[in-house]
Amino acid sequence: MSVKKNIAIITDEVTLGSPAQQILDRFLIGFARDGVFEKRPFETVTVYAQAESGAVLEQRKRELGCNIVNSVKEAAAGADAVVSISREGFSDALENVRNGTPVFVFGLLAATKQEAESVARKAVSRNIPICAGTVKSTLQELPPLDISTMVAVGAQIREALIVIEGQAPEAELAAFHAIAPILERYGGLRGIQNVRTLEGQAVWEAGDREWSWRLLASALSRTDKAQGNTLLDGRTEDIVGLGLTQKMAKNPRARIIEHSHGLRTTILALDGVVGDILVAVKAGRRLMPGSVYSTQLFQSPSPQQEHFSRLVGTMADYFTSGNPPWDLRRSIIASDFAERLGK
Repeated sequence: MSVKKNIAIITDEVTLGSPAQQILDRFLIGFARDGVFEKRPFETVTVYAQAESGAVLEQRKRELGCNIVNSVKEAAAGADAVVSISREGFSDALENVRNGTPVFVFGLLAATKQEAESVARKAVSRNIPICAGTVKSTLQELPPLDISTMVAVGAQIREALIVIEGQAPEAELAAFHAIAPILERYGGLRGIQNVRTLEGQAVWEAGDREWSWRLLASALSRTDKAQGNTLLDGRTEDIVGLGLTQKMAKNPRARIIEHSHGLRTTILALDGVVGDILVAVKAGRRLMPGSVYSTQLFQSPSPQQEHFSRLVGTMADYFTSGNPPWDLRRSIIASDFAERLGK
């Protein structure tokens, strides 16, 4: 990997365990990829943190040669690439970065679809490559979900389901970023027509009418962090078949996304059922329509959170080549989804 001169990381603050710290450290020290440790891809790492970050940032300056500046303008103006982990700082960065400088936005491109489209137009007008995503956008599939070889070249997803845990709307946004690469790979990530929300008992009543129990069972079969009795004494259980999902789930939520070309994607937030991110999809077209495939999207444990290495590796390749890792349309659709969650 060729070494460029200067990357600017713009963030609200740098705290231990935060995305900013995980990303910064890998650009300062290096990161593992495919069993090989890669050295820092930029000679100079410049950081602007809006809030006082105290000992964490000062330690990186002292021990790892981190360059700390006092404004977004100062950070962005001399950068060969920019990572923005700050909603407010991103606008200033886009104003001050040189034409042609690639930018990665950690999180949403904008709060609404209209704002995201405006950002995209501005970036195009200045020849600035840009994309947005999170660490969930680059999680490893265990096992790899390769429908095109298992079914037929040209296979497409007709229905998808992802299981996640956490508070709304953060969990739903994380789930969208996680499943988007799979949908995109098989022609399923297009415009959103509608998003419906179900909570509590209404989630279960909608099973096999608005979402698929078969897909849920397939997704849960990939977990290695089952809760309930499995966590207590290690027993294996058919969580769906025994009706345990409904008993274990705390305040279940479903977000049912209807895409513009007929695909249905269901996000199930099931706290208390599993502790990982699980996906199942139903294939359509050719040979074996209706076949179901599933995978786990792997997240390594804290404090190292090694899955951030996959994200930083993706960023480094993007900054070196100038080619965004995914289409900007994905980032615009993510902003559209976030806006619909807020309504």
